[in-house]
Amino acid sequence: MTSGIEAIQWFTLLLCFAPFPLYKWKSNQWIKKPMPIPNDQFNGEHIVLLPVWNEEFLIERKLEDLGQQGVEFKLVIIDSASTDATLSRARQWINENQSRIGDIDIIEMSERKGKTAAVALFLQKYQEFDGLITMTDADATFMPEAIMRVRKWFSDETIGAVGARPSRKGEQFGENQYRSIFDSLRYAESCYDSTPFLEGSMITWRSKLVDASDLFIQSNADDAQISVQVRKKGYRAVQDKELLFFDEIPLSKKSQTKQKIRRAQGLLRLLVRERKLLFNRKYGRFSQIMRWQMWMFVLSPLFLIMFFSLGVIRKFTLATNNLFDVLFYVEFLILFSWSFRRLNHSKQEWNILGSILIGFEYLCWSMAYILSGKSLHMWDQIQDVRQESK
Repeated sequence: MTSGIEAIQWFTLLLCFAPFPLYKWKSNQWIKKPMPIPNDQFNGEHIVLLPVWNEEFLIERKLEDLGQQGVEFKLVIIDSASTDATLSRARQWINENQSRIGDIDIIEMSERKGKTAAVALFLQKYQEFDGLITMTDADATFMPEAIMRVRKWFSDETIGAVGARPSRKGEQFGENQYRSIFDSLRYAESCYDSTPFLEGSMITWRSKLVDASDLFIQSNADDAQISVQVRKKGYRAVQDKELLFFDEIPLSKKSQTKQKIRRAQGLLRLLVRERKLLFNRKYGRFSQIMRWQMWMFVLSPLFLIMFFSLGVIRKFTLATNNLFDVLFYVEFLILFSWSFRRLNHSKQEWNILGSILIGFEYLCWSMAYILSGKSLHMWDQIQDVRQESK
C-alpha cells in the first residue's frame, strides 16, 4: 500500500510542475515566427473608455496623459458612483482642456457594481457604435503615440483585440520577474494564435465583437473576458510587446497579495466558465492554449494539494527514516522554496520555483473564496499607490 501511495505521490508531483517547463519550451518555438506590426492605419472612429471609482487623486493626471496622445478620439468616462471629487475634478479639467481630446461623454452609475458591470453598461449604451474601443484605467499612463500605434494593428482584418505590455514602477516581492515571464507567454500565444489574457489598463478591440451580454458582471477579469470573446468571434487577440503602459506596483506586501488573489479569482472563473473551449476543434490552436492555462492555473494547484495530502497519509502508514526518504527531501525543498520566496529573497534559482508556489497560494485562496461564495469582483483600490500620488 505504501509503495502505491509513493508512486501516486510522485505522479501528482509530475503533473503539478510539468506544464511550466513544457509550456515555456513550446512558447519559445512559437516566437520564432514574430508578428510584424502593419504599416497602414485604421481610419474608423475610436472611443477611449475610462471606468473610474473614487479616483480624485489620479483623474487629472490621467486626462492630461490622454490629452498628450496627439490623435483624435472620443473619451467616455463611466463613473461607478464615486463618493469623492472624481467627477468635479474631471469636469474642471475638461472645461479647461476639452480641445485637446475632442468629444467627451460622462456616464454616471447610480450605484457601485464593479468594473465589469461598468464596462457592460457602456457597451449597452454604445451598442450602435462601430469602430475601436480602447479601455484604460485611471492609474495607468501611456507611452507617447500609443493610440496611434495601436490603430495600425487593426488595418489587419484578422486582428480583433490588441493589448499593451505593462512597465511597472517599483520592484517588490518579485513582481517584475513574475511579470516578465507572464508577458513573454502572452506574446508567444499571440504569435501562435491568440492570447486569452490581455491587460485591462490598455486593451483595444473592435466594437462589433463584444456586447454587454458577453460579459459576466459578477466577476472581474473583464479584460480576459473580452480577449476570449474576440477569439470566439473568429478574430485574434494579440499582445504588442513594444506597446507600453506605465503603472505602479502596490507598495505593501498586503496590497500586492490582495490584488493577486482578486486577479486569480477572475482568471479561475473565466477558465471554468469557458471550459467548452478546451476540446472544441472549431478554435484549433486556441483550444490548445486554453488547455495549457487550465492545467497550469486550475489543475496544478490541486495536484500540489494532493501531493502533500498523500505525504501526510504516507507518514502515518510507513515508519520510514527521513534520512533515506527522498520524498521527504522533495517536500522540504518545496516548502523551503515557498518560504524563501515569501521572505522576498532574490536568489534566481529559488525565485522561479518560489514564484510558481506563491502563485499556487494565490490560486488556492481564490478557490477557497469561490467555494465559500465570496466574490472579489468589486473595485477595491490599492490605496497606498494613490496616497503616494497626491
